[in-house]
Amino acid sequence: MPNSALDHEQNRKKVCLVCFKKSGSIVSICGLTLERIRKHYIDNYDENDTHLPAGICARCRKVLLQVDRGEKPQDVLQEPFDFSKIIISSMSTRPTPLENCSCCMCQVARGNPYNLGLAPKSYNASKNPTRGRPVVKQPMPLPSPRPVKVCQRCWQPIGRGISHPVPCTLNDARENFAQRTKEIPESADIVTSDLLHERSESCDGSTIKIATRGRSLSVKKPGCSNKAGASRALFADEAVPATEISRFQSTLGLSLKQTEKALTFIRSWKGRGAVEPNVMNELRQVDKRLDSFFATVELELDSSRKDEQTKVQRTVVYCNDVAGLIDYVLDARGITADDGEYMIKVGIDGGGEFLKFCVNIIKSDMDSPPRKKFAYTEGAFHKQFAESGVKKLLLIAIVSNVKESYENLGAILDLLGLDQVDFMAAFDLKLANAFLGLGTHSSLCPCPWCDLPRKEFMDPNRVIHLRTLGEIRSNAQNYQNAVSNHKGKTKLSAGPFKSCNNAPLVKSLHDDTKVIDFLPVMELHLLLGVTNRLDDHLDTVLTESGDSSLCAQDWAHALSLKRPELHSGEFNGNQCRKLLSNIDKLEDLMNADGNVGPEGQKVLSALRDFEQVRQRCFGMNLHVDYETSINSFKASYSSLGIPVTSKVHAVFDHISQFLNAQAATFNEQQHGLGYWSEQASEAVHADFQKLWQIGGYKRELSHPEYGQKLLQCTVAYCSRHM
Repeated sequence: MPNSALDHEQNRKKVCLVCFKKSGSIVSICGLTLERIRKHYIDNYDENDTHLPAGICARCRKVLLQVDRGEKPQDVLQEPFDFSKIIISSMSTRPTPLENCSCCMCQVARGNPYNLGLAPKSYNASKNPTRGRPVVKQPMPLPSPRPVKVCQRCWQPIGRGISHPVPCTLNDARENFAQRTKEIPESADIVTSDLLHERSESCDGSTIKIATRGRSLSVKKPGCSNKAGASRALFADEAVPATEISRFQSTLGLSLKQTEKALTFIRSWKGRGAVEPNVMNELRQVDKRLDSFFATVELELDSSRKDEQTKVQRTVVYCNDVAGLIDYVLDARGITADDGEYMIKVGIDGGGEFLKFCVNIIKSDMDSPPRKKFAYTEGAFHKQFAESGVKKLLLIAIVSNVKESYENLGAILDLLGLDQVDFMAAFDLKLANAFLGLGTHSSLCPCPWCDLPRKEFMDPNRVIHLRTLGEIRSNAQNYQNAVSNHKGKTKLSAGPFKSCNNAPLVKSLHDDTKVIDFLPVMELHLLLGVTNRLDDHLDTVLTESGDSSLCAQDWAHALSLKRPELHSGEFNGNQCRKLLSNIDKLEDLMNADGNVGPEGQKVLSALRDFEQVRQRCFGMNLHVDYETSINSFKASYSSLGIPVTSKVHAVFDHISQFLNAQAATFNEQQHGLGYWSEQASEAVHADFQKLWQIGGYKRELSHPEYGQKLLQCTVAYCSRHM
């Protein structure tokens, strides 16, 4: 005779209350076990509640005993099952046994829990296959309709054995809502689609942001193409072109072989289609496209090496058609007469073992770009490729280990023929004087823009007379005549001739041309000179006061700055900007010391005033009130009682003169000194050195391939800067 099916009450004793599993070792919950359940697991457990299991397996009973003895923490017990899911079917008004009950507890007691989705995570269906036909996964049936008590705040069902957080939170409500949408077939899909369509109507972009349990998720807007919304990368769904690979080369200073190795990695990661086909052939052509504009020549020049005291023969790489090169670059960059005026800026500077002559082509309407975060759509390091930057700079001449002397400059400028080009100069003060044929900055009249004697820089009643090219030429000729008639043993001083030793090297400009019309005030070297001068004086004031334990080095250390050993131990441009941007830090150190006298406060005021000058007129754009800042700095610096150097004199007297003169040229569109800055001419030393060394071109000066490799490197460098 077949056995009859167990009813609901019998099945309650076949399922463990703690792990909600069927087991052959289950015993009824009573006595001490009942007390431990109420003490450590469910405090309001009712053994007669038909919605709760009435048994406990041997394993859970042992764990419960260990918790009661204090051998294990209470959290080792499994979280209680959500007993609200136990919906008893075949309800009857009479107290008869419930047979054929289909609640999940009865299903666990009768069958295999793995088919019900209640198996533990350690169970592996592939290792424990179910016999017979595979079970088709069906959506969970909806519970029978009956009234349920639910929390109004978090939507959590309330009942015996159901834990309820106190107080419940908005996050609990979200979790309960998410759980309910999973239980009702297709409800989660419908809610998600409604949300996406609602957001897409109010969103202007191609993506929609969806809140998650962590960082928000960006989802493509319905109806947008994959190309528009899949990625913000510059070449997300297409091959990277040769022009972008050339920028990659230029940024890192890579040779063709190094670039080819890098592209091998990229193709192995992203596939052969990640890069434009035949890209290496195109890059080889790119590196040679300016080959016809450059040549080499051997010249006798003054050496800068200590072991060479006389003139030596050097290989000079130079552009044999500067005007043609500029026209070619303008055409390649798509700059036409309709785009407005542009400026040719010529820089000359020695550094990194080379004396370099270089050119930047800058539009007249160029402004400071707004500061913003990096965007993939603009390409990597796009700021380095600004027209005024080093990545758009062209070398027009380069020679190794020679001085910035008047004779060397003249010999190379004769090769270049710059008289055919209308340009603005971008020199430092030392080279500016050499270019103009003036004496050094220790001479009687060291300023390149005016002929004021150095000892009168501090005179409040000084009268500024601007130099003209004609006056320099005349004074230089008179000085040369005096030298030829001089019979003394010592060199004749050029002081009486306004320190004019030689004729200016610019020959195409008329005699009435003022120097300040083509030689801008150099913002970088003024920044370096004035900041380091004030920092030196600050250190002198603090160390000589006696009472204060503070020194200028403490200010630099507080900003993690250290004076470099090169360049006479002066702070570089970025360090000077950081110092001036953190004057409040210096003031805090002074206040904390408490023994800084009035002289230290004067230096602090001068630093603040110079920072105002820097902010208002050293950038690409000009502040309308910049002259007020200059006057304030003039007053605070003069109160220090220290000498006025050539660079301080330039700030006092020539910044306003130069900017006012240029305002008429640009139809009242005021640029700051950054528009004419010499920074690119300084940055070219390190930038060229990367290609010269890392690119595999470098040879010793005595090597037979030296001249050819220097030519190839120069052509490749300029070709990549188109």
